[in-house]
Amino acid sequence: CRREERVLQLFRLLNYCLKKEKETCKRHLMFTVPKVVALSPQQRLLEDDTSIVSLADVFRQYCSSHGVEWDILITQYYERLGGLQARGDKITLSTLKNMFSQVQSTLAPRTMLREWGERMCVTLTDFWTLRKQMTRQLSLCGLAEFVFHLTRLDPEMLQIARSSGCLTQTFYKFEINSEGALDANRPVPFRLPPNIQHFITPFGVTGPLYMSMVALARALVQPQYSIESLLLAIFRDEFIAWCKQKQEESEGHFISLADVSSEVIAPHVTAAVDASVTRLFNIADFETGKSHVSTLIQSASSLDNICRMDPAWNPWL
Repeated sequence: CRREERVLQLFRLLNYCLKKEKETCKRHLMFTVPKVVALSPQQRLLEDDTSIVSLADVFRQYCSSHGVEWDILITQYYERLGGLQARGDKITLSTLKNMFSQVQSTLAPRTMLREWGERMCVTLTDFWTLRKQMTRQLSLCGLAEFVFHLTRLDPEMLQIARSSGCLTQTFYKFEINSEGALDANRPVPFRLPPNIQHFITPFGVTGPLYMSMVALARALVQPQYSIESLLLAIFRDEFIAWCKQKQEESEGHFISLADVSSEVIAPHVTAAVDASVTRLFNIADFETGKSHVSTLIQSASSLDNICRMDPAWNPWL
C-alpha cells in the first residue's frame, strides 16, 4: 500500500505546480488523485465514484454482449505461441504482428472503446467533451509513466469517470529492477494501443495529446517548483523501503528503517532523480520547434512495439 501511496503523493505535489501555470490551467491538466485513508500497512479506505468504470470493465461488457469469455484472448494467444514453439518455428516480429492482427480482427476490434463512448453519451456534444477530457488525462498518464518510470498501465488500473472523463490510475508503483535502478526496458513508453488511438482520433493524438504533454513538461521544469527536490523526497522513501526488503531477504530477519544506511541508498536515489529529470527536460525542450514527445507517441503507437508487449497487458485495448 505504501508504495502506491507514494506515487499518489507525488501526483498531489505535481498538481500544486500545475495549477499555477497558465498553459496547464487552460487545458485543465491536473492529476485525478482519490482521497486515501490508511487504516494499517495492509488496509486503506479509498475514495470512490459511482460513475467510475475501468478499461477492463469496458472490455468485459463488450465480451459479455458477444457471448465470449473476456480472458479467452490471452488463453488463445498463449496457445498459439505454444503451438508454434512445439513445431519448432521461430517467433519473429512478423509472427507476433500476425497474431495480434488476428486477435484484433476477431475478438477485440479497434472500434470497441469508441462504440462504448457513443452508447454511453446522450448527445454528440457529450461524447466530444468526454473524448477531449480523456485525451488530456491520457497525456498525464503517459508523461507520468514514462518520466517517473512507473509500472505499466494495465486495463484494470485505468479508471474512467463516466461523469467527467477524468482518469484515475490505481496501483501505480515505481519500476525498480533487482539492482536498484529504475527499469527503462519496455517496448512502449506508455499506453497508446489501437483502441485508444481510434477513440481519440489521429487529430487528437497529434493535437491535444501532443501539446498537453509538452505543456505539462514545460510547466514542471520551471525552476521555482524544484522538481528535483520533490523527487528526492519521494525516491528516498522508496529506496529506503527497497533496501530494507533486500536486507531482510539476505539476512533472514526483520530490519528496522533506522538500520538502513543512508550511504547505501544515496547512489540509488541520485541515479533515479537524474534519470527522471533528464527525461522530463528532454520532453520540455521545444527550442528547435520539435519535441521528444513526437518520438514517444510514435513509439507508443507503433504496432511493431505494441505486439511485443505481454498479452496480460492486453495490447489490443
